[in-house]
Amino acid sequence: MSLKIYGASASPPFRAVLKCAKVLEIDLKVQTIDFINGEHLSLKKTTDFFLADSHAINGYLIGKFGKENDPLYPKNDIKRRALIDHRLHLDSSIIAAKGLQITRPLNYHRLKPTQQSLDDLKEAFGFLEKQLDSNYIVGKIPCL
Repeated sequence: MSLKIYGASASPPFRAVLKCAKVLEIDLKVQTIDFINGEHLSLKKTTDFFLADSHAINGYLIGKFGKENDPLYPKNDIKRRALIDHRLHLDSSIIAAKGLQITRPLNYHRLKPTQQSLDDLKEAFGFLEKQLDSNYIVGKIPCL
């Protein structure tokens, strides 16, 4: 069974899935999509199992193809896993939302971001900066 992934090459979530697959040595069929022109709206599901969120996709890939206690999302280190979950939720609930306030109007309507939306994103990245463990979000992963 070959896994297929759809996304925009400039998308950080899409790139995160590609990076995760590379670390796990998974060969993915990659299909780039032009979201701005609505290509994603005409996609047909070809399987009963379909994930549309990079965090869920990466969790699935690690669970299916990772090592027994993979450091990317360890089963036996509940504290590290909780820190990873925290950072994933911070990204999906705050950082991505603030980023969309800028990228959606810019990409779809060519509207310059407001200063408030730029300030909001900067503040969200400030939350993340406070969480960093040296140069890493949750410490250095041995396999990277």
